[in-house]
Amino acid sequence: MWIVVPRVELSRLEAAYLVTLHKMEGGGRTGTSALAETFGVNEASVVDVIKRLEGKGLLVREPWRSITLTKRGETLATQLIHNHRVIETYLHKVLDIPAELACSEAQKLDSILDRRTVVSMCRALNRPTTCIHGQEIRHLKWCR
Repeated sequence: MWIVVPRVELSRLEAAYLVTLHKMEGGGRTGTSALAETFGVNEASVVDVIKRLEGKGLLVREPWRSITLTKRGETLATQLIHNHRVIETYLHKVLDIPAELACSEAQKLDSILDRRTVVSMCRALNRPTTCIHGQEIRHLKWCR
């Protein structure tokens, strides 16, 4: 299944790689080995996804060195993280879905729900500052 994120089509796997790269960059250099270990796949599989993301202008890859998100990639990753945290919080607090299930369901929805739906969830929750796991929810300009 293909999902649409503003002006960029991403598969669920590509979205997962983008978010993972965003989270890994805070810890220093990110390479294909670290991604292969994280996703439990071989490096050739990682390179395939990385090349697709690079072709979409979402990251820059320096062979044998590291992978860095572009400004556009960083923006999309931030949006996906925001969506995930708002959705899981909504599912848990409003629909009373257990936290673990809410998180896994949010992972299925965070990259496919329309922005307006996420904004409505956010407003219904009174723009929460943290998700159900205590992680900060950084509200994006369009969600204010």
